[in-house]
Amino acid sequence: MKNRSQIDQCLNTGLFLCMGYQLQPSVNKTMGKKILKTFDKLIVALLGLIPFLSGCDLISPSVCEYGTLWADYEISGKITDEMTSETVSNAKVICMKRYPTVSIRFDSTYTDKDGLYSFIFTEIPGDTITIRVEDYDGILSGGEFIPNEADVIGTDFKWNTKDSEDWYQGKATKTLDIKVKFKE
Repeated sequence: MKNRSQIDQCLNTGLFLCMGYQLQPSVNKTMGKKILKTFDKLIVALLGLIPFLSGCDLISPSVCEYGTLWADYEISGKITDEMTSETVSNAKVICMKRYPTVSIRFDSTYTDKDGLYSFIFTEIPGDTITIRVEDYDGILSGGEFIPNEADVIGTDFKWNTKDSEDWYQGKATKTLDIKVKFKE
């Protein structure tokens, strides 16, 4: 074994000590390059695994971190005759999103025998929703009526947040009764 001064001298000159033998500078360069290449490959392989390991349940259980707030929205109501207040069955009810330049129809339904309708959706309604009532079958449902519509503003909903958690914000409801005028 070499003495302390020889070891210090080897370390200070940047030479490797291997089992007590001093390696030649040319061997050090070759060996250093091989070590660096191996280390580089190992680092690249580990960095390449990060996207796969960060998205799997092996490391930690899934947690919803990104997304949008969502809720259940419901618009319901009753369609009645303006003059007699009798319910209007089988009327076509159309739900439209209203924008400054255009209205986009995204759902429709028909009233039941009691004149009731309901829309349930999960997407955020936007600024204004228009509910339009049209005559579907003319004389068969008691006569033809003039189409009518009413707007629901996004802030008009009544919120029930008792079941809300994480991204789910609860249920928003709005009751909208519409009166129609029958043609004479």
